[in-house]
Amino acid sequence: MEIHEVYDEIDFFVKKVVEKGVISNTMCENEKLSLAFRYLKSENIIVSNGTKSQFISGMNSFVIKKKGIELFLKEKEYTENLEKKIKELSIKDLKGNIFQNKYWWIFIIINFFISIAIVFIGKFL
Repeated sequence: MEIHEVYDEIDFFVKKVVEKGVISNTMCENEKLSLAFRYLKSENIIVSNGTKSQFISGMNSFVIKKKGIELFLKEKEYTENLEKKIKELSIKDLKGNIFQNKYWWIFIIINFFISIAIVFIGKFL
């Protein structure tokens, strides 16, 4: 069984822990609930409050309750991919994409003529 098959159960557990403040692992009546509970523990969405059977809300539980686990996981994956792409870009890549290195001299020549034109126009005004 895969995680996308238990999205409803994950949302159920998150809703319970946010509303009640605490949930028990005795709520795992079937395989789907058990898998959802283990996933929430592994992602620190619920954390133990010191006893073996009771858990409280952890990181992101309020966000998941508001948006749902499916949207939360999509946003998390998008953020991770975006961070990975940002790390892959380097200064050299950015310079090459924004301004082609082989045409740098054209930029200098154009700026030279523009500055001369501005000086002459300023004298006539």
